[in-house]
Amino acid sequence: MSDIFKLILSLSVSGSILALILLAARPLIRKNFSKSWQYYIWLVVILRLLIPYSPETSLVGNLFDRVETIDVEQVSPLPSPEVAGATGGNMVEPSIPYQPIATPGADNGIADYTEYAWLVWMAGAFLLFTVRVFQYRRFTSSIRAELTPVKDKDILALFQQTGDELGIKREITLYQSRLIQSPLLIGGLKAIMVIPEDYTQLHSLKYVFRHEYIHFKRHDILYKWLVQLTVCIHWFNPLVYIMSQQINNLCELSCDEAISRGLDTAGRMEYCNAIMSAVSAGKANRSNTFSMTLGTGKKDLKERLGSIMTGRVKSRKTILSSTILLVALCCAALFLGACYNANDSHGEKPLEELNISHINEIEISAYPSGETRLISNPEDIAAITQAMKKIVTYEKVEQNDNDGQSIICELTMSDGSSREIIVGNSLVGIAGTWYKTQYEPAQALIDLYGQFVTTSESGLPDTDESSIALWGDSIVLIDPGHGGTDPGATFNEENIDLNEKDLNLKLALMLRDMLQESGVQAELTRREDQFLSLEDRMKLAEDINAGLFISIHFNYHPDPTKQGTMIMYNSSRGSSVYPIAGQKAAQLMQDQILKELETTDAGVMAMPDNIKYSNLEMPALMIDPAFLSNASDREIIMDEGFSEKTAQSIRDGIFAILGYGDNS
Repeated sequence: MSDIFKLILSLSVSGSILALILLAARPLIRKNFSKSWQYYIWLVVILRLLIPYSPETSLVGNLFDRVETIDVEQVSPLPSPEVAGATGGNMVEPSIPYQPIATPGADNGIADYTEYAWLVWMAGAFLLFTVRVFQYRRFTSSIRAELTPVKDKDILALFQQTGDELGIKREITLYQSRLIQSPLLIGGLKAIMVIPEDYTQLHSLKYVFRHEYIHFKRHDILYKWLVQLTVCIHWFNPLVYIMSQQINNLCELSCDEAISRGLDTAGRMEYCNAIMSAVSAGKANRSNTFSMTLGTGKKDLKERLGSIMTGRVKSRKTILSSTILLVALCCAALFLGACYNANDSHGEKPLEELNISHINEIEISAYPSGETRLISNPEDIAAITQAMKKIVTYEKVEQNDNDGQSIICELTMSDGSSREIIVGNSLVGIAGTWYKTQYEPAQALIDLYGQFVTTSESGLPDTDESSIALWGDSIVLIDPGHGGTDPGATFNEENIDLNEKDLNLKLALMLRDMLQESGVQAELTRREDQFLSLEDRMKLAEDINAGLFISIHFNYHPDPTKQGTMIMYNSSRGSSVYPIAGQKAAQLMQDQILKELETTDAGVMAMPDNIKYSNLEMPALMIDPAFLSNASDREIIMDEGFSEKTAQSIRDGIFAILGYGDNS
């Protein structure tokens, strides 16, 4: 079934329940509540029928979820498989709920029916809306074709006076026509008022003008069009036609109420006579769907006249009761909800509706390894959730041995509820604590947490796997230098505009993506043009337990002949935690960059004390691929493929560092 059609159905069910509540309560509210309240209360039903907003847990949303679950379970003949967990050590055995999968070729008449139902709905909605627009254009065109301006000064003066009394600011033109028997108002933003040619009695016209002006002031024509839009969308629901009729009747009754509220008995009698004159003059206009008319059908006349003559100011008790009922109906509309926010609990739908602000923590479990990690940092949650949104589909892996791998994300929401996301993968190899898989959507999920699962067409780089395992779950932290209010070095001459902060970020983003595609954990200190202090950058490196710190810069020197690639390193001497010294890491990186970029060797040197990165415990490198101040280097930098080629060379340098197993 189309997701849009399912949404429309759920909205129709919710709106129908609200409509039935109002219709059932009509005997109670008809005489006790004001006509205006009865008129506008239907807006709650209309908004429920049109607006797809729904809380995560709603009556109709859960109902549609349940129906869909039953549908899927009836289709699938597969038994619920048992999930065996790995044993021993600290391994966790996550509970994976059975997710039925429809069997291809299964006999499913309901599914076949609903597959085309949305086409029928769309065709019906389009056809009905087209008919409504055609009827409106034909009706207004026929009226406008026979209009003549009113020239009687007394009538025009009364018309202007009535508008002023009601505070009407916008100009409405008064016309007369031989085609109509009852006064009417047509048009929305550019409304016109039309009276019959022989309708010239001033004592009646003052009520005619007041009646139509009130319709205009309340934007009743726009309200009617909103009703017609609702009818077109939910054309298959008979209750929307009953609702439309109720609103049309209440529109006139509420307008009568507004006029008669300030009249004495004699004035109400005059207003009733004006209505009866409009009715007795002939049949009411062919349709009041697109216009506001004083006349009405004879079967509605008795109710209108009775309402005018018996209308009275409502008591405080009635006002309080109507307010309570309004709040209750709004709460019911929210509680009923729709299937728009239905959870993707069957593992076959996009995850785009995940709301980051509602997630408190994420527990990631890798199966069958049993490794788990609890994520509660808001920035990490945001990054992981955005990554999950890239996954179009996900499925449960049936294997119970090392031929299969799953990653399970348990999302804890702000309301205390939880949601389990399961991503299946096809395992093609293991290197230490790293998994090499072929299921590309999983890569998006574990951009930050590759120690559980990584994906790569070619697997991990061709290095010593036992040495890679020494780095455990360490992360390569890439630091695009400068940013925000700190532009770094710049060169703005000879129609050349180079800013170091922008070059740094572009290169760092490419490097991050390349590392992740190759199965190496990589993170950035900044992902956009923002200012970060050196202290903030170093704190991030310590907080995430980075194993390698790479800071990207571009050099600048007063001597324009200075050129080439230069790397500075910190004093890290290597340990069981960081199995390589900063100096050795810098030399491996320099050799790789010079080999691939073929730039001049500007040297490898220790960081001076005034560069705070020298205080980091993990190996830290500051890489300057080229000089902005050198003409030859600028030509290299401005080459279209420079950033990608440079990122590849730094990536390969990192591979060399990760594969270095000599702790000396």
